[in-house]
Amino acid sequence: MLESIINLLAIVGPTMKYICAFFLTSIISLALAGCNSNRRDPLGPGSSLLPGAGRANLVVTEDNKYQACQLIFEEMYSSYTKATSLVLFLYEPGSYARVIGHYNGHAAVTAINRVPSRSNMLYSPALGITYNHFSDSGKLYMDGTVDVKGSWQRANRKTVSSYMLLDGTAIFSGDFSGSITFIGFELALGGHGGVVDMLAMMEEPPTNNLPQVGTVVISSGEDSISFRPYLFDYAPPRGPGL
Repeated sequence: MLESIINLLAIVGPTMKYICAFFLTSIISLALAGCNSNRRDPLGPGSSLLPGAGRANLVVTEDNKYQACQLIFEEMYSSYTKATSLVLFLYEPGSYARVIGHYNGHAAVTAINRVPSRSNMLYSPALGITYNHFSDSGKLYMDGTVDVKGSWQRANRKTVSSYMLLDGTAIFSGDFSGSITFIGFELALGGHGGVVDMLAMMEEPPTNNLPQVGTVVISSGEDSISFRPYLFDYAPPRGPGL
C-alpha cells in the first residue's frame, strides 16, 4: 500500500494531495477496521478499559525480557508503518492522522517535523505516536506516547523502513504487563522490512552487527530492568593469547 501511495504523490499536484489524503485516509481506516471481526476501538461501543486483562499479563523478568521486547518492538514497527503510509500526505508539523489497530484500539499520529518532498531514495518523517489500547497482534495492547524518527528507502523495487529511533514511554498489557521507556533507542530492522527476530538470532553465532544506540527501561511488577536489547549479538572481548 505504501508503494502505491508514494507513486500517487509523484503525479498529483499540491492541491490534489490534500484531496487524496482525505479520501485515502478514510478508505484505509475503514479497511483496517474491517480486517478483523474481533477488533474493538476504545472510542466505540462495547470497548474494554483493560483489553489485555484476559491474557497472562506476565511480569517481565531477566529470564523473559527478550520475549517481551520482541512483541513490543513488533507492535511499534507495525504502528509506525501504518502511520507513515498516511502522514506522507500531511506535510506540515502538527498534521494529524488516526491509525486503527488490526485487533484493537487506535493510535493518534502527529507529524513532528515537515515531511520532505518525494525522493527516489529516502523519506525521513518524525512522528509522535500516542497509543490508545492499540494492538495489531492481539498479544499486547499499547498505551502511552512514543516519538519516532525514521527513514524509508528503496530496496529491491520496494520501499522499506531502514531506520527507527525511539524516545518515550509506552504501557503494555496482554501476554506481558508493565511499561517500557525508550531512551534514544535504535530499533534493529531487517533488510527487507520488519524488526529482526532476536529470539532466532540468539540461537546463532553473534554477528556483531546490530545497533547499540540507546537503552530501554522496563518496569514490571516491583522491579525495573535497564538494558541494551541487542548486546547479545556481540561476542565477549578476547584477551591476549586467546
